[in-house]
Amino acid sequence: IKKEIDYAFSVGVLHHLPDAHRGFLSLASKVKPGGHLSAWVYGAENNEWITRWVSPMRERLTSRINPGALLHVSKLPTAFVYLATKLIYRPLNRVAGGAVARHLFYNNYLMAISGFGWKEQHTIVFDHLVAPTAHYIPRGAFEQWWRDIDATDVSIQWHNKNSWRGFGRV
Repeated sequence: IKKEIDYAFSVGVLHHLPDAHRGFLSLASKVKPGGHLSAWVYGAENNEWITRWVSPMRERLTSRINPGALLHVSKLPTAFVYLATKLIYRPLNRVAGGAVARHLFYNNYLMAISGFGWKEQHTIVFDHLVAPTAHYIPRGAFEQWWRDIDATDVSIQWHNKNSWRGFGRV
């Protein structure tokens, strides 16, 4: 593909590539000069519990299970997430301006998905268990990606205190 794209974006894909940085560079190479690029990736910050516990289980076990079977197996952890978001996170964030909820584990993200129904939350849990690859990108590395493509007007924001979103002119 020639550099003919005015705007390219990647939401939740780059961190699942074998080489996320290379995927970012490839995507940016398709954007014509003056065009824009957006990217959202899993952040390393605040996700140590995933990289320490969930990722090894995903790499050694769940990503090797037949996806149809995993879809059913993933209902159990989804039930815990779903009940926690509906019965704990959402109510506590609505009381007293969320003063108590701010101290809960992973509050920003779990509150953000508390409005999602079962299907959406199940898809999120399944996605974390099925992918053979998932990289958690530190902010400094994500910033470097944008410098590597000589992007300007770059804005990088911490999203839900567990991921990075970036936007810039190529």
